[in-house]
Amino acid sequence: MIEPPDEQERLAREWLALAEEDLLLSRELHQKSSHLRALCFHAQQAVEKFLKALLTHQHITFSRTHDIESLVNHLPGELSESFRLHQILDLTEYAVDTRYPSIASTEITRTDAERAFEAAQKVTDLVRRLIK
Repeated sequence: MIEPPDEQERLAREWLALAEEDLLLSRELHQKSSHLRALCFHAQQAVEKFLKALLTHQHITFSRTHDIESLVNHLPGELSESFRLHQILDLTEYAVDTRYPSIASTEITRTDAERAFEAAQKVTDLVRRLIK
């Protein structure tokens, strides 16, 4: 079901607000150089929510997912290619892997955290330009 334009805009703004919150948390953790697992999780969440905001803004329906590549695949050709950076697609693993004990034992390095944060920044900048 396609929502009326005003409703789509409201939903897009809600996604943006949630994304900004996750970005802020990842930035604070990045500045403190601590809690790398949480930094990666919030970077992934920011990217996921910025993409969902963009899809909503573009009136593109998407399924309920944490999979970054799946969300990118919903974008039209050239726009989709803008988001096909390896680091961004790799963030999906942090949506779940960082939250469960049996999986969370995998070590996340400072380099992993830097890449996740940089990827989140790239997506943020691109989505902010596309949604004014």
